[in-house]
Amino acid sequence: MSGYDILINTPGYFGGKLSCGNCHFLGGLTKGGKDGGISLLGAAATYPRGSAGEAKVIDLQTAVRNCFSKSLNISPPPPQSRQMQSIIAYLHWISHDIPIYSKVPWLGLPPVSLPQNPDAQNGGKVYSTHCAKCHAKDGSGNKATPPLWGQNSYTNASPFNNQNIFSAFVLFNMPKGNAKLSQQQAQNVSSFIMSQSRPFWVGK
Repeated sequence: MSGYDILINTPGYFGGKLSCGNCHFLGGLTKGGKDGGISLLGAAATYPRGSAGEAKVIDLQTAVRNCFSKSLNISPPPPQSRQMQSIIAYLHWISHDIPIYSKVPWLGLPPVSLPQNPDAQNGGKVYSTHCAKCHAKDGSGNKATPPLWGQNSYTNASPFNNQNIFSAFVLFNMPKGNAKLSQQQAQNVSSFIMSQSRPFWVGK
């Protein structure tokens, strides 16, 4: 068992339909940017740090647990389990060259100024043209792609349930391997996806 494998094949270990690798491409071994997903290189060097969602300082393990429960919509592994320890060890290993608390410019998503008036109806058309082939017309995904709404998708407490964050991810990464949507299209399709039903996070 390795932390990398858990991130790439999360459902194989814990069930569910979502994988860490759906957002952190190649197990986070990228520097983000276009078609790079959300990087994890150096992330371990930034913890403990403040969490806007919890209004307190959290450690790396808490951040991982939050990702499991809010974004993957599954119960996180226990703190002392082999799975959790493998994930933490992997994140520290890929961050070992990054000085503690140094600024890591590629973490998160690149800043972008997005249109302020998303059109969810138009976003449905963008979804049908550019997204449905992989994520299915009903947003349920398939074995290779994650569900974008419905009970198997991320919860309302996920960072992805935020217009700016999700729009930026779509703009730089979708369609996967050929990110080509305009800023307006990314904003519109994000608004459409966010208008669909998803699980309500009650704390796990």
